[in-house]
Amino acid sequence: MLNVYQVLSENISKAVQQNGEQVLKQPLVASMRTVKKETLKLISAWVGKSTDPKQVCENFVPPLLNAVLGDYNRNHPNARDSEVLSTMTVFINKLENHVTS
Repeated sequence: MLNVYQVLSENISKAVQQNGEQVLKQPLVASMRTVKKETLKLISAWVGKSTDPKQVCENFVPPLLNAVLGDYNRNHPNARDSEVLSTMTVFINKLENHVTS
């Protein structure tokens, strides 16, 4: 899932760099952003339903933080998705006892 997110993020970022932020309104780019958002929702649902928070925290959080938060930071402000913040909220709420240990 993270690979899908990363590929789409790279494509969107390249499009914005080459064509400006108006490209965000084009149907192809808008569709890619929708897939990114749905990917984050799927990841959030999976984490929310996980029964082994320690394993999620140890094996899934580091690559997710690198991919998602790094992308959020690098993106043009108008290309940032609020679903990133929602996903991080799910992670914090579900894994709060395991993040600090």
